[in-house]
Amino acid sequence: MIIRTRHIDGISILFLQGAMMGEPESGEIRNAVQAELQRPGKTIIMDLGGVGRMNSSGLGDIISSMASTKRAGGILVLANINQKIGPLFEITKITRVVKQYESVERAVAALKRRPVK
Repeated sequence: MIIRTRHIDGISILFLQGAMMGEPESGEIRNAVQAELQRPGKTIIMDLGGVGRMNSSGLGDIISSMASTKRAGGILVLANINQKIGPLFEITKITRVVKQYESVERAVAALKRRPVK
């Protein structure tokens, strides 16, 4: 798994590439999210456009990341869910729990408009 990070206006964007199939990817994702939660703002966009394969462990990583972010007083959203992994999201209805956006740009725009706590 390759995880690149970019910051725009206090928002952390994690660009994930590879497979989300459990360890060692789970640890890499967990570490990346924890590192971003140390930054002010604690707002994370997880871009899944480069994820080619995902199983239930990968979904668990997303839920775990969301829970960690929420406990830290932040927000985590998803962007760019591609056609390869999209059916898994539809079947599991995970998007009822985690907000998703078509693109990183739309996610950034929506997060910048959200009220400050």
